[in-house]
Amino acid sequence: MAYRVVITPLAKKHLESYISYTLTKYNNKQAARAIRDDAQKTKARLADAAENLAFCDDKILEKNGYRKIMFEKHDFFMVYRVCGKEVIVEAMYHELQDFESLFAQEKD
Repeated sequence: MAYRVVITPLAKKHLESYISYTLTKYNNKQAARAIRDDAQKTKARLADAAENLAFCDDKILEKNGYRKIMFEKHDFFMVYRVCGKEVIVEAMYHELQDFESLFAQEKD
C-alpha cells in the first residue's frame, strides 16, 4: 500500500538542525547533502512499508502507535505513526540520542 508521507514542522526542524550542524561543525557540504538525500530515500521507503515496521520499544510510544524507521546510510531515524492512508513523521533523531525523553518533552 502506498501512503502519503507528511513531515511535521518538528521533524523538518530536526533534519535541518542535523544538516546545519554538519555544515557548521565540519564544513562538509557533501556530507550534509548525503544526510538530506538519505532522509528523502527513507521517506520514499516509508511510503511503501510503513505498517510493516516494528513499533517503538517504549511502551507509551507503542501504545500511541509510534514506530521508527532507520536511515539507510546514516545513524538517524524517523519516528512516525500511521493514520489511515497517511504516515505522519513526527520527529527525526540520531540513534545516540535519548529520543524517548526528548520526544516526550517536545510533544508536550
